[in-house]
Amino acid sequence: MRTRNGRRGFWLVVECAALGAALAVLVVLGFRLVSRVMVWYEETKALESIRIVMSAESLQNEQAQSAERAAAFSSLSAQNADFRGWVLFGEDHSMYVCQGVDNDFYMTHRFDGSKDAAGMIFMDAGCTPDSANTLLYGHNMKDGSRFGTLNRYIDPAFLEAHPLVCFQSDTGLERYRPVAVFYASTDPESADYFDFQHTDFGAKSDYRAYVEAARTRSVYDTGITVKDGEKLLTLVTCSSELDSGRLVVLCRALRKGELSNG
Repeated sequence: MRTRNGRRGFWLVVECAALGAALAVLVVLGFRLVSRVMVWYEETKALESIRIVMSAESLQNEQAQSAERAAAFSSLSAQNADFRGWVLFGEDHSMYVCQGVDNDFYMTHRFDGSKDAAGMIFMDAGCTPDSANTLLYGHNMKDGSRFGTLNRYIDPAFLEAHPLVCFQSDTGLERYRPVAVFYASTDPESADYFDFQHTDFGAKSDYRAYVEAARTRSVYDTGITVKDGEKLLTLVTCSSELDSGRLVVLCRALRKGELSNG
C-alpha cells in the first residue's frame, strides 16, 4: 500500500509541476498579449492624431495640429532613439518609422524592440535629414499592415483619389506626390534590375537620370513632373511580380500652392 501511495504521491507531484508550468506559460503569454495590446493602443492613439494631415482642411491649415504632432513625436523619440516619424498614404496609416544602424534589425523587430517577423517600416540606414532621397521599407503583409496596401498605387484611380503621401519627421510634416509606380528586381543579373537605393546624387545629371529611369519604368504615367533638387521620398515593399522583386513608389515633395484646394 505504501508503494502504491508513493506512486500516487509521485504522480501528484508531477501533475502539480506540470500544472504550475502550464500556468506560468499562460501568465507569460497573457503578459505578452497585454503588452502587445497596450503597444497597439498607444500606436493607434498617437497615429489617430496624425491621420488628419490627409484632410483638405489640414492641408489649408497646417498649424492647427502641428503642436500635437510635435508633442507626440517628442514622446516617442524618448521611448526609442531610433524613431524617425510616421508615414501615411490613402486612408490607412503605417506603423512608426524607425532607422537602425543597418537595414536588418527592423525587418524583424517592432518599435519596442520585441521580435516580430512582420517587422516595421524603417528608413534606409544611409539616410540623413539632408538626404536628397529618403527611402522607407516595409513588408508586404497579406493583412494589409506595414506596406501591405502599397500595391494599391498600381491602380491609377487610387492615386487620383489619394494624391498625397505624408511623412512626419523631426523637421515637421512633409507632403509628397507619387511620380512613378514600378516593379524592380534587386538581382543585378536580372534584366529587370534597377538600383533604387540612392539617397544622394553626385550631380544634377545623376538626379535627372534617376528620376527619368523611374518614370520610364512606371506602370502608368502619373502626370507628376519633377524639377531639379526637389526632395524625394521612396516607398519600397516586396513583390512577387519579379524574381527578387520590389514594388517601388517614387514621390517628390509637394510644391507651394499645389493641391491648395484639397
